Amino acid sequence: MTGETVECFNCGHANPAWAQVCRNCGVPLRPGVAHTAPSGRFPTDRDSVISLIAAIGAIAAAVVVGLILANISPSSPTVGRATPIPSGTEIAQSSGAPEVTPVPVATPTPVPTPVPLPGTLAFGTGVDGSGNLTGKTNTFAPGSTFAHLITDSAAFGTDKIGEGVIQIAADGKETQVVDPAQNTLPVGPTAKRAIFGPIQTDQLRNALGGPGKYRMEVYLGKTKIAQAVFNLTGG
Repeated sequence: MTGETVECFNCGHANPAWAQVCRNCGVPLRPGVAHTAPSGRFPTDRDSVISLIAAIGAIAAAVVVGLILANISPSSPTVGRATPIPSGTEIAQSSGAPEVTPVPVATPTPVPTPVPLPGTLAFGTGVDGSGNLTGKTNTFAPGSTFAHLITDSAAFGTDKIGEGVIQIAADGKETQVVDPAQNTLPVGPTAKRAIFGPIQTDQLRNALGGPGKYRMEVYLGKTKIAQAVFNLTGG
């Protein structure tokens, strides 16, 4: 033992004076301890093993502390970390199917419900002595007679009514052949019914322009109170 070092008797390595084992071969340097050289590559005596374990433990602790500091460091990289989704944010997910634009469906136009007229209109071939319509029909052939009966739900309230006639073609086209404002017939203001005729069908056919399908319309002023269709046949 010289100065501040202790020379190992086994390998001759100079160790610090406070060393209890050789820093080179691990042989104990304390007085009174048997100086036995290690039998293997690494020392197996108790003091050497304790020293090695302490050194390894210190290294492991340093590694753990370093990892903890790296995780809480503001400058640590964020690559690979999941970005948190704010609460309440809705995430759109694609089903893989192409997006289909809905095609608007046309709404059918509602057909107005016809308003029933307050009166009725009937046709026949004659009038009896009591003022009733006889030979009721809607079709009139050449050589026959034509009569019609108008009945209202209330008294006419006027001394005349208007009668118009509209010709209906085979394609549905309608043409007014008699204007109700120009063709008026006398009625009783307190009466609810009025009967007219009979007249010769041929006379009526010539006045209307020939055979065909016609619609007669009855008006009180500008209000239509009754209507009905009749047919004139023949040449």
